[in-house]
Amino acid sequence: MENFYLFVITCIFLIVLPGPDTAIMTKNTLTVGKQGGFKTMLGICCALSIHTLTAIVGLSAIIAKSAL
Repeated sequence: MENFYLFVITCIFLIVLPGPDTAIMTKNTLTVGKQGGFKTMLGICCALSIHTLTAIVGLSAIIAKSAL
């Protein structure tokens, strides 16, 4: 359980760092407007949530398999 908190902190840190998603959101906000930026933000947040959830499930599967 001690590594779980480190994993969550690392995920949050990587999400906060600017990257390609920040550039896409900025571009869509400038070209389409506030509505486009908001839709892009929702899409990015959903994708990051799904990605993090699948990483957690995969990590849990590895830990469960190694316990056997």
